[in-house]
Amino acid sequence: MSEMKPIRGIKWFKDIVNDPNRQFGLQVHQHLPEKKVPFRGPGFDSIIRLPEQNEFLHTIASYFGEYANEYTCPEAYAATIENGTIVGNSGMIITPDGYLIAETASMTGYLDGRTPTINDLKAHTNNLQWKGKIEGAVLSAANPNGGYGHHLLESFVPMLWLDDVDIDFIHTMSGQNYSMMVHLLKAMDIPETCIIQSSQNECLTASSVSFFAPSSFFLMRTETIEMVEKRLVAPRRPDLPQTRKMYLDTGVNVSAAHGRVYANIAEFRSLLHDMHYEIIDPGRYTLQEKIDLFSQASRIISPAQSGLYNGYLFAPQNADLITLIPAESLLHNAFQNRQLAGYSDCPIYPVYPELCFSHGYYMHLNGVGRYHMDAFNSVRTGKVAELYTPKPATFTGQHSPTVNLSSFAQLLESLE
Repeated sequence: MSEMKPIRGIKWFKDIVNDPNRQFGLQVHQHLPEKKVPFRGPGFDSIIRLPEQNEFLHTIASYFGEYANEYTCPEAYAATIENGTIVGNSGMIITPDGYLIAETASMTGYLDGRTPTINDLKAHTNNLQWKGKIEGAVLSAANPNGGYGHHLLESFVPMLWLDDVDIDFIHTMSGQNYSMMVHLLKAMDIPETCIIQSSQNECLTASSVSFFAPSSFFLMRTETIEMVEKRLVAPRRPDLPQTRKMYLDTGVNVSAAHGRVYANIAEFRSLLHDMHYEIIDPGRYTLQEKIDLFSQASRIISPAQSGLYNGYLFAPQNADLITLIPAESLLHNAFQNRQLAGYSDCPIYPVYPELCFSHGYYMHLNGVGRYHMDAFNSVRTGKVAELYTPKPATFTGQHSPTVNLSSFAQLLESLE
């Protein structure tokens, strides 16, 4: 291996596509244009809550400011570039003439060392190594995150936009990213031998590199949600009655989600059992089994984020979905929303801050889940409800949230 050369600069993909002097091949397989989308925010009326929790939301809004009425879905692409270079686990793609494709940096806004950043490429830091060139067609699916939902939404689902593209290998990061993609790709009959691995700081070039960008926004689009149903779920959905009530016991086997195991989980499980809910760990099922399982759901209860995406994607549209959300995440989102006040006309775009500010965008990674939920809810007909779960004081050393059992039972009664 040899050291990576510093990049020459950064270019937006549409500028590369339209460059009359471009000297390399490029094909756009899917282009989702920029569009304005109404955003009703965490307080919108179609979500059912207890009166005191709605009051809590209004109190937050009165202090931090209301959410914007709309947000901008930036342009999204699924494309293939000739002789492109993949940068470690970051999802970043470099053109043959040495420019970073800006939209591919959508997962590099973390500053905790989990992934190379744009600054690493510009300043030649982080010991990035080039491991050579693969003669073949490679799809970039590497992901710096640990949770199941990240791999499902950011790496696997966007691949469906490349369903008709000839691919020799799928590129992943060693470890959790690789094992999750092996698990998910079995549903597509893709053998493990087609999945290649790199470490976090290894870069490779391929004869052709297929990618999707910005990955975080593919699942915020109703076009993608509908595509998942049409191409992946509907052909595999069994014709079974919709009668099962489920609680998704996430965080049991996935270390990245241990914070979603409630402090009073034993009492909570007992209550659910008495109410005839099945306690299900979705981590024990293959993707096909999840589609079979959730297709039979009349109601799904889940902690926020990863587990609930199973329900959003695989359950029938008229199934009820109930989310348990840590209350402090609302405060964190509201604080970041206040920071956004000066950028009310700008799209929310999870790209490295230096790039965002220079192009009129603002990084807002923590709000991504809220926007996902809004997009999913817009295509559902079942009831959608939320219950906020507070954490004990940090000084106690107990960081897991607690479910208020009486409030939870009251919320379920309001749905009947």
